[in-house]
Amino acid sequence: MLAYLSFTRSLAMLIAITVLSACNSNSTNTSPIDKPLSLRDQLQTVADNAVQSGLPGVSLHLQDGDEHISVVAGVV
Repeated sequence: MLAYLSFTRSLAMLIAITVLSACNSNSTNTSPIDKPLSLRDQLQTVADNAVQSGLPGVSLHLQDGDEHISVVAGVV
């Protein structure tokens, strides 16, 4: 059980770092026509990529004050 919790925490940190990196990056290759992705869409992309990389399923939930964002991918 301890190994599972350690893996879960490590995975959560990896996902959080990936999300924060995506949120903070200044992309210079977007045209004025491109609409920036919402945080929900960015999180969904991270979850989808994690499943494509081999995880069976991912469920992410963020809370910022009264705002809640949840996304899922794969088998959860």
